[in-house]
Amino acid sequence: MGIFQVQALISLATTADGGLPVFLPSSTRSFLLQFDPGTVVNPETTVGAVVWRSDGREFCPGDQDVKTIIEPWADEAQSLFRVNVPFFLWYGRTVGHGVVVRVQT
Repeated sequence: MGIFQVQALISLATTADGGLPVFLPSSTRSFLLQFDPGTVVNPETTVGAVVWRSDGREFCPGDQDVKTIIEPWADEAQSLFRVNVPFFLWYGRTVGHGVVVRVQT
């Protein structure tokens, strides 16, 4: 299938609300993306990916509506990503959420 990328908007909870305990670099493999089984066809609902901030800054607790580029590790994950599909960001626990804006293949 080849590499595909996804553009998404993500928002992170504050540390006080259970969000990230640390800042993460703009290009991170630390997040897992979790999809609600009711919004996707594929029963594999957790995806590993590289997530970049479009502006190159660090991911910070409390960030809101951050433009990102997501590159999933596995081609099989492509079936999960559709425009307007929401997902959660997991980092030892749910620390934020996002929505797919665009899929590029």
